Amino acid sequence: MRFGTSGRNILSGPNFFNADASLFKIFNFTERIKAELRAESFSVTNTAQFSNPTTDVSNANYGYVTGAGGARGMQLGFKLSF
Repeated sequence: MRFGTSGRNILSGPNFFNADASLFKIFNFTERIKAELRAESFSVTNTAQFSNPTTDVSNANYGYVTGAGGARGMQLGFKLSF
């Protein structure tokens, strides 16, 4: 079913931007024993990632962006190799 004279897929969503970063350091204790300390950050700029607008014309939210994601996340890791 088609409503009106508009074409298909005329609504486009917002652009996607994401920047991740990591820092790590390797410590050598002996020839066989090594440790790695790692810090990682996802979505460093904390830019909101908005979803595409609703394209169902029978929906009350037609044309609206109703969702977002992309919150910043960080983690710290440690690895011991022997």
